[in-house]
Amino acid sequence: MKSPLCFSCVLVACLLALPARAATLVLDTFSEGSFQLSNTGADTQTDNIISPAASYRNAFGYGVDRWSAGLPAGSGVFTYATRSLVPTGAYFHLSYSRPPGGVTSLLATEAFVLKVSALVGEAYVVAFQGVGPGAVLPVTLSTTGDLVIPIDNLTQRFPVNLDRALVFGFYPTTGVFSVALDEIDLVVPEPSSAGLAASGIFLLLQKRRRAEALAKSSS
Repeated sequence: MKSPLCFSCVLVACLLALPARAATLVLDTFSEGSFQLSNTGADTQTDNIISPAASYRNAFGYGVDRWSAGLPAGSGVFTYATRSLVPTGAYFHLSYSRPPGGVTSLLATEAFVLKVSALVGEAYVVAFQGVGPGAVLPVTLSTTGDLVIPIDNLTQRFPVNLDRALVFGFYPTTGVFSVALDEIDLVVPEPSSAGLAASGIFLLLQKRRRAEALAKSSS
């Protein structure tokens, strides 16, 4: 008969060979708070949100030509749009934090996912911390669906800083640009299969020791 220990070793090897799984942690569903920003009115606003990852959101826009950003209360959809003859340096930032620190679980984050439901034109999108994007790598936004930004793009120059807000920047590359977002998520790893296997080994060893102790006491 094969020992429980050998069986457990095989189990560990099989579990480690499985591909790593990931889960999502919701950052913003755009179902809380509201704002209306433009170059003819307010250009920044901070509000509270209900999220597993953050509790404050700041929206900031800039542009010398016509631009607007809005989140109607209860809509669940954020929109940002610019219009000019040529791209003129307009941009929009969405910033998230949970004071006194930054965003929860950012150290374990593998990627960010922006769910794009509508799009006209193209833009560069970046994730960064601090006052500006610096050396982070941008991702091109050119189609609807899930826009994935790897965490490695954010850490090109500096490591993750848990005390700084997480910012998503939209930088249009076409004169006419508009985007609608339904949600932003953090991709985080699920509990390790190896950890579950190790727990299984521990239980099997405990059972084996109890069986051996009973055998000795009855002999």
